[in-house]
Formats: sequence, structure tokens, C-alpha cells
Amino acid sequence: MGRQREITALRRALLSPGVGLLTLTGAPGIGKTRLALAVTASLLDYFQDGSFFVDLAPITDHMLVPSAIAEALGVQHTEQAPVLDAVAYYLKDRQILLLLDNFEHLLDAGIQVSLLLAECPRVKVLATSREPLRLRLEHVFPVPSLDLPDMSASDRLTEVASSPAVQLFVERAVAANPNFELREENAEIVGRICSHADGIPLAIELAAGESDVLRPQDMLHGLAQRGLGLFGAGPQDLPERQRTLRATIAWSYELLSADEQALLRRLAVFSRGGTLEAAGAVCCLHGAVSIDLPDLVSALVRKNLLVLEDTTGREPRFRALEMVRECGLEKLNVLGELAVMQDRHAAFFLALAEQAEPFLNGPEQEDWLARLDREHDNLRAALRWLWERKDTELGLRLAGALWYFWRTRGHNAEGRRHLEGLLAIETSSVGASARAKALFGAGELARIQGDADAARSRFREALLAFRELGDKSGTAQTLRYLAIVDFYTGDLQAAYSSAEESLALFRELPDKQGIAQGLNLMGQIGNLTRDYERTRLFLEESLAISQALGNKWHVGAVLTNLGITALHLGDLMLARSCCLDALRIGQEMADRYRLAYALALMAALAATVGQPEQALRLAGAAAALRDVISAPLYPFIQAEFERFLAPARESLTQEVAAQAWRDGSQMSLEQAIECAQAGEMAPAPVVSTRSKPVEGVRGLSSRERLIAVLIARGRTNREIAAELVISERTVDTHVTHILAKLVLTSRSQVAATVASEGLLVSEDREQTFR
Repeated sequence: MGRQREITALRRALLSPGVGLLTLTGAPGIGKTRLALAVTASLLDYFQDGSFFVDLAPITDHMLVPSAIAEALGVQHTEQAPVLDAVAYYLKDRQILLLLDNFEHLLDAGIQVSLLLAECPRVKVLATSREPLRLRLEHVFPVPSLDLPDMSASDRLTEVASSPAVQLFVERAVAANPNFELREENAEIVGRICSHADGIPLAIELAAGESDVLRPQDMLHGLAQRGLGLFGAGPQDLPERQRTLRATIAWSYELLSADEQALLRRLAVFSRGGTLEAAGAVCCLHGAVSIDLPDLVSALVRKNLLVLEDTTGREPRFRALEMVRECGLEKLNVLGELAVMQDRHAAFFLALAEQAEPFLNGPEQEDWLARLDREHDNLRAALRWLWERKDTELGLRLAGALWYFWRTRGHNAEGRRHLEGLLAIETSSVGASARAKALFGAGELARIQGDADAARSRFREALLAFRELGDKSGTAQTLRYLAIVDFYTGDLQAAYSSAEESLALFRELPDKQGIAQGLNLMGQIGNLTRDYERTRLFLEESLAISQALGNKWHVGAVLTNLGITALHLGDLMLARSCCLDALRIGQEMADRYRLAYALALMAALAATVGQPEQALRLAGAAAALRDVISAPLYPFIQAEFERFLAPARESLTQEVAAQAWRDGSQMSLEQAIECAQAGEMAPAPVVSTRSKPVEGVRGLSSRERLIAVLIARGRTNREIAAELVISERTVDTHVTHILAKLVLTSRSQVAATVASEGLLVSEDREQTFR
């Protein structure tokens, strides 16, 4: 099932004149034997003297391989003549295909196969082995895992159902339980079960065979708790060594040298693999890094017990298949090595996190963030172990070093859970510095999640700790983040006071990174206090420093704020340029937090230039992304954002507006970015989607009502733009909306309508604007 591509390739190879020995290699349970049998059956008409199957699994002595072949062929031989000679004599002029199954434990017999083929030019050998036979004339065909479904596909059921791995699961599940059916509600679960099994057919079959007693969701839960060992014996007609996953792995494990066994089981502490450097530091064979470590790793890769991953341009990485890893952990536990290996693993990844920490704000941040991405599962495993053994000091150090990574990559809920859990442990042995840093990280992740009270509380604790330590840098950073919390909750006076003190401390240090961040915060505050010209100066200085330092993440943050300032000043070209640059940087850094804000800003821009449906699509996409990363907008900021979106909402019917929002919320991140990048600066022509005009001028939005009043007072669009500090293009857009909503055709008609409703006398400009 799902092997037609492989069967076609193998048939072509075996029918080629230049191929005499073809070896199928692959991990335990990958399906080498079944594939070889399928290929052999498909070639029966091409070998006039037949095809023969030779099971080598029961043989323990490589010298007995010729006898096994002779027995399969029915060749009679005497004790006086070597068996190999008798077989060669029989095969000399025959056209035969020999399938030699399970060769991995008899590799020394390879030379006998080579001699046989040299004597018998019309014979071909198809072998299966967990590693190559290492013969000069050998052609090797690695058997891959079954193709897994793309779990991010929009049509989840169709994608899952078309996966060969899932098709195998369904076939075996129906055999065990005729009522089983792949449906919309269980498709994702089945796909995840097959992914957990690494697409290994034996693992999938054993899992699906439990369908008579377990539902898919129960299987998945069991896998999370107990691993693939959850599944017991398979069909009785399987060889004993393949009836359970443990037996399958044990068969391979016993064939390894003592050093290979030690390395394989010790590598089991790695989650989703690791590098050679990490293996050397953690596994430490014979009490030190073994000089043979690269050779041992290569040997395990050849034996298909480790998988070498695509590492183009990076340090090579390898990983054990999940079923191999689980068996390795069991071996470690039995031998009493597990705790020691987990200690070494946690120590290595703590050192890595602390090594990365100072680089996450500089020109090398992309490389270090990408490295932490690759090791995220190992970092999680290290945190779990430190938590289990209640090593609060090391746990806080590790979590405190990772908060910036978690925030940047959108793992806010996960990171906060780790930090708060460790901080809640009552202990007097934790260093003040580690605790202060963890308090700070917990405060920042709480802030990102919109929990202002918790954020303020944690920042105040961190501020007290940093001041007691005499840590001026920590004090300055914490003051800045306290100011951010006050800013987002609308206490602009408190925000300005803390931001100003923070910036002064950064200038004293001096800390250019801190200065840039402080200036950016002053700019954020300025955007809400309406001091736009001064704000622009703050932000431009911050941008220049951040660009010089190579801090791309902060460049993206400043660009977002500068785009807001440009919107307020009516410089829509600058606003769009800032938005697009922020989007690009967010993409390059996989920074979903920054992308969410850039998409929201693009939505505000689209609303300003008269593209209401585009505005609401982008706003919906931004909101959906914030939900995914647990980073909601604070009410105060949400209100500001809604003021920008108001014209878009009011120019559409509720149904059209709601549909545009839904369309955006259902986009993938890539689709949302493409949608934002495709937007035009020119205002779209407004065609009212309302069935009736609004009820006079009082039915317009507050901004439109103000502009209508100014039109009635005889102001030109240029004069209105100057008075409201917006661009003339924005005024043009609003006038177009006003005419469409009132179903009028001229400015004089607008003036007459305003006068007839008494707005020239009753409307106060500031009140109208608000």
C-alpha cells in the first residue's frame, strides 16, 4: 500500500543488465520484506527458471547461508563438496531471482553471495537487510516510511484520507473493527497517530489492530502517556520478532556492538534528535567523549536505527525513530543510567540557552533563534526533567533564558506555564539573579497574553529584586516593561514617567540597545498623546540605532509604530512602506507576534484609503493570529484600532462586513501576508452595499460627520486635510464615502443636508471628532 513508486523503481533496477545484487535497507518494521515480495511477484514472467524466497532470520551462523539457499532451490549436495559449489553449479545457466530476506545479522556471508553471482551471470539477488551488505557490486535501495498527511492542509479529511500511512491504518482498523470509519471528526487524530509512528508500517498496523478496543482519541492519549509500547502483540502469523515493537527493536539491538548499544540507548534522551556536539557532551562514552563517536553514529545510521536529517548548510542532525527511542529509554531505565543521562541532557541544553540569550537581541539573533527552534523539543524535555527532580534553581535559569525566544516565536502560554510553575515552588536555595530574571520573563509573557494585573505584579517584584542586586540594566529593562503595561492599560502619565526613568538609566550605562528600545516606547506613548511630530523623531532615532545594531526584531517593532505615526500624519506612502518592511522582517524571523501587529496596521491603512473589505479581511487575519499565539489586544489599544476600522465597518452591511472578517480569519498566515502585500494605495471606488441610504448626516461616522460639517462651512479638501492633520487623499476617500452613504452627487448637496439638520450650529468640532 502506497508503494507503487518504489515497486516501479525496483522493477526497473532489477531488469537492468548492470544490477546483479540489489539490497533493500530500512528501519525495523519499515516493510522491506513485503515490498521485496511484491516486487518479486511482479517479475515472475521475467525469470524463466523462477523466483525463490530464502528466509535467513532463523540462521545464526553465516557459514550456513549457502545451505539455506540450496534448501530453497532443492539442490542436493554431498558432504565432500562445498555447498556453495553445488549451488553455483546448479545456477550456472539458469535465469533465477533469489530473494534473501533478513540478511542484517549474517553480513559476513556477503562474500559468498558475491562469489555466487560471479559464477552465475543470469542470477539476480534481491536482499533485505537493516544495513547494506557492503559489497562492491551491491546497489542499495533505502525503503522510506509511508507518506504522512500534511496536517496544515485546508481540506483536512481529503488530505488525511489520501495518505498511504492513513490508508494502511484504516485498512487494518476495519479488519479489527468493521464499524471503524475515517470521518471529519477523527481524521486529524488518525493522522497524528500515523505521524507519531513515523510512518512505519509495522507500528501503524499494531496501532490500528487495537481498534476493536480503543477509539482513535484513546490511542493518541495512550501514545502521549505510554508511547508505542501501548500496543501489544500483532497477528500470530507474523514472525515472533515482529509481533511486538519491542521484539522488533530488540532483534536489531542485540546485533549491535557494546559501544553501539550504549550510544543508541543514551541517545534516547534526545527529543526529536540532536547534533554530534550534543551527543558527545551528553553521552560521554567511556567517561569522556569517545574518539569513535562519529563512526558510531554513522554505523547506527547505516543500520537504519538513526535517521540523518536534511541539514543543508548546518551542523548535521540525527534522530532515532520514535519506537527505537522508546525502547532505548526502557534500556536506560533497566540499566540504571536514565537519571544520569537526563541530568547531562538538561545541563547541555541549559548551557545552550544561556549561551544564546545575549545574542537574541543582536545581529546574530536569527541564527540563534533558529537554533533554539531546532532544539525546542530538547529544551522542553530538559525543563520537564528539572521540574520532575525539583531542581528549581536550574529550572528557573533555563526558563529565564528562554522567555525572549518564547515571546518571539509565539509560545507565550507554554512559556508562562513553565515560569509560573517554577516560581510557585517554595525554596530558599534559588539565587536572587535567577529568580529576578524569571519574574521578569513571567511578567512579559503575562503582558503579551493581556493579563495586565499579573504582568504589573511580576514586573514590580522583578524591579525590587534587580534594585536589591544593584543591577542597573535589569532595573532599566523592568521599568521599561512596567511603562509598557501602563501604556497598554491607558495610564499614559505613569507610562511616560517610567519610560523616561528607564531611558535615562540606559543612557547612563550606556546601553545602545536599551536606548533604542526606550526611544521606541516614548514613540508609542506619543502616538496616543497625539504629539506626532515629536513621536516621529523618537522613532526615527530608535530605528537608526536598531538598524546599526542589527536587531531585526526591534527594527520590525519600530517600523510598526512609525507606520502608526505616519497614518496619523497622513503620510500614507510612509505608512505602507513601514508596514511592508515590518511584514517582511516578521516573515524572515518567523515572528508571529510582529506579523499580527503588522497585519493589523495594514488593515487600518486599507480602511483609511477606502478599501473596507480588504481592511476587515486583514483585521480578521490579525485577530486569528493573535488568538493562536495567545496575544490579545488590550482594550485601550483595541479601541484605538477600532477607530481606524470604523469607516470600513460603516460602509458595508453587517453581512458583508462579517463575511470579510471570516474570510480573513480562515486564511493561512502565508495567505494573509500575500493579501496584505497585494493591497493598493489608491482608494477603491465605493459602491454602497446598503439597501437604503443612512438616515441623514447624523447616520455617518463621527469622522465623516465632521468632514461633512467642514464641507458645509466651505472648506476645500486641502483645507480640511490641514485642519485635521490628515492627508488630502484621506479626505478624498471620506468625501466619496459621504456621497455614497447619503446618495448625493455634489458637495453643495452635502452642505444643504448639513444645514437642514441644524449641524452647523449644534455640532462642536472637538465633540464631533471624538
